[in-house]
Amino acid sequence: MPRLAIKFCGGCNPYIERGLVAHNIREGLFGLVSWIPPEEGADLLLIINGCLTACADRDEVKEKSSDFLIIQGNTISTIRKAG
Repeated sequence: MPRLAIKFCGGCNPYIERGLVAHNIREGLFGLVSWIPPEEGADLLLIINGCLTACADRDEVKEKSSDFLIIQGNTISTIRKAG
């Protein structure tokens, strides 16, 4: 079962409801993935930023996962390889 994790930004100026986005993703993937803390090295790390500043999109965050997907306000990246 794939191991996924979510890393949130600080939420200082969100355009989107980060918690609701995470909830909907978790609900949609229920039973298909295993959710782990981001520091445990997930197969895919979802980086959820509330705005375009994307303060959670940092190298030290991305290096904990082999692949990552960035949600940045109202934009979503493609899945990218770390490194």
